[in-house]
Amino acid sequence: MNSPSSEKLERRPTRRNLPEWQNGPTWPSWMVSFFVHCSIFLLLAWLWRPYSSGTQGERDRPIGIAVVHHQLGSTNYFLQSGGQGNKNAVDEPMSAALAKSIAALPATNMAGSISADELLGEFAGIGKVSLGEATGSGQGSSGLSGLGNSGSGTGKSKPGTTHTKVFGIEGSGSSFVYVFDRSESMNGYEGVPLRMAKRELSQSLASLTSVNQFQIIFYNDAPSPYRGSLSRTRGLIFATDTEKNSASIFVKGITGSGGTEHLPALQTGTNLGSDVIFFLTDAAEPSLSPSEVSSITERCISRRTTIHTIEFGMGRNTGSDRWIEQLAQRTGGKYRYVDVTNIEQ
Repeated sequence: MNSPSSEKLERRPTRRNLPEWQNGPTWPSWMVSFFVHCSIFLLLAWLWRPYSSGTQGERDRPIGIAVVHHQLGSTNYFLQSGGQGNKNAVDEPMSAALAKSIAALPATNMAGSISADELLGEFAGIGKVSLGEATGSGQGSSGLSGLGNSGSGTGKSKPGTTHTKVFGIEGSGSSFVYVFDRSESMNGYEGVPLRMAKRELSQSLASLTSVNQFQIIFYNDAPSPYRGSLSRTRGLIFATDTEKNSASIFVKGITGSGGTEHLPALQTGTNLGSDVIFFLTDAAEPSLSPSEVSSITERCISRRTTIHTIEFGMGRNTGSDRWIEQLAQRTGGKYRYVDVTNIEQ
């Protein structure tokens, strides 16, 4: 006799007795997942569109150098033509654009304002780049101090060009280097040679303007360049009132001592790439060899540097065509012999 619980178990359908679905064939789960993910991927690909952050075409916008001038509450802009924006414009050098812009500035009567020539002179002194108009051709060179020279050729004077004299010899340019002997022999004849040399140097220095550059190299066994009061450089220095006053103090403190070595001092001076060198000594000996003279003069010629030479002596000059004179002759400079016994003190 079967119990009630056993009858319920017998009536419960087993797996094999379960009714089968008649809605069609079943899909594997992996295939369903595949189609779902593909649909999502295609939807995202359709929604995502790349956008360029660049410009949509070439804009006609000129690029150049603009000089801004503020005057009495107004502002004027001077733009150099050329660049990518205007294909028909002719590009101008930076110096020409700057000169043209400054020339277009309205004149003012404001006290203490800097003139266009002075401003151009400041730029002319930086890097020894001439802002003037020049004709002819040639290649420039640069000195070891980083201050290059203008190229060869003839043309108009550079802004900042001035004239200065040492013992009657006139030098013309925008930068000047004074290479002066300060050896023990300069103390001879009661110290007249050194005293007169310092006087002439100070007078020449005073004639320079703030757009000119200079350097002073006193030497005996070794060169002793002047160090700028502000920049402390041994290169070319702008002849501002501050620097000229400081240099004047430096010159007054120089005393004569030691031997004489001309070559290191001349090499130091020519390396600066100045327009003019004033070289003064009272000692023809020790003389420079022909190869040393050629080395100095060739370097000056390539950098368009003129050497003016002054030789101190006692009595009549009996020598001729010596190395001191050759330094001047080969570089287009002048030579002068000075009898210290006849110097007007």
